[in-house]
Amino acid sequence: MRFSVLPLFLFAGFLLVAQSTSKSKIRIIHADYNLGRKANNEQLRILKGSVHVIKDTVQMYCDSAFYYEQRNVLELMGRVKVNNGQRTVKANKIIYFPDEDLTECLGNVRASSPKDSLFARRLIYHLEKKDAKANGDVYLWSKKDLTVITGQHGYFDDAKNYFRVTDNSHFMQIDTAARDSFQVFAQVLEYYGDTLNYAYAVDSVKILKGGFLAHCDTAWYYNKTEVAWLKGNPVAWFDKSELTGKVISAQFDSTDLKHINVTGKAQARTLKDSSETDYNILKGKKIEFFIENKKPKLVIARDNATSLYYLSEQNDSGINYSTSDSIFVFFKEGELDSIQIMGGAQGTYYPDSYKGERVFGN
Repeated sequence: MRFSVLPLFLFAGFLLVAQSTSKSKIRIIHADYNLGRKANNEQLRILKGSVHVIKDTVQMYCDSAFYYEQRNVLELMGRVKVNNGQRTVKANKIIYFPDEDLTECLGNVRASSPKDSLFARRLIYHLEKKDAKANGDVYLWSKKDLTVITGQHGYFDDAKNYFRVTDNSHFMQIDTAARDSFQVFAQVLEYYGDTLNYAYAVDSVKILKGGFLAHCDTAWYYNKTEVAWLKGNPVAWFDKSELTGKVISAQFDSTDLKHINVTGKAQARTLKDSSETDYNILKGKKIEFFIENKKPKLVIARDNATSLYYLSEQNDSGINYSTSDSIFVFFKEGELDSIQIMGGAQGTYYPDSYKGERVFGN
């Protein structure tokens, strides 16, 4: 087998001729060595040492490269870097297909831009369309939105600023003012950046933020307004309460949960102090939690509201059951302080000494 070695000045302007379907040619800007040989009846061009080649506006750098002329495929190896003017891709190895303007990136892949960085073990990146498919420990860091998204498989569209991950997906909105960050776990996560700026989660969704925990089938989170919407059998836990309904929304600020809204067969259950089986229960078509200093301050049940509360005063202990248009439950330092019944109120009080039948409605 015979190799030809050319000095640098003989091939500084050498053109690697692309096939006829290619828009333009790959051009060598620099390489310490240029080796040509036949391999499996195909002309192979080998470049070594500080390799720099370009095609159109795409700049490619590496330690060594193989160019297969018949297939029009360029393999870049060793400290590989490809830049298309908007995003820089680095990997252990990148295979470039000029006809499709497509790169297959393998090993320690990082695709970065001024606004974000995408990491994966394997990445298929279309340089012209600016979209990518990622596999293996996928990680997106959005510098602009202070957002981290991870999963095992991903799809990224630069033009739309859209990112989708599947399989054990995790979304985290980093809070620089507090140690608690807003987190979403799901099987499928979608994120829309820039002006839309929201996340969408499907399948086995779990949401965490400070003392707030929720599970549901589907959830949306809007970064700018800091509101999370939960649908599909939503259940949420806050402080000592369990909340259920058809739809749950939670309003946050940069550090704390401020408001919870439950609509559609809304119910709030709070375990009675010193009990493992008895619950204070509040129901209505709609329940609102107003929160201050991470504790409930006021809870309102509206439309066909009912309440069942255990009273534990020294001289007045028992169960109070009420129905009304609206029920206001006031708290003091997170503990039940008083209940106000408004509009068509009816109520029944059963002291602990009562031995008869206790009726609490449906």
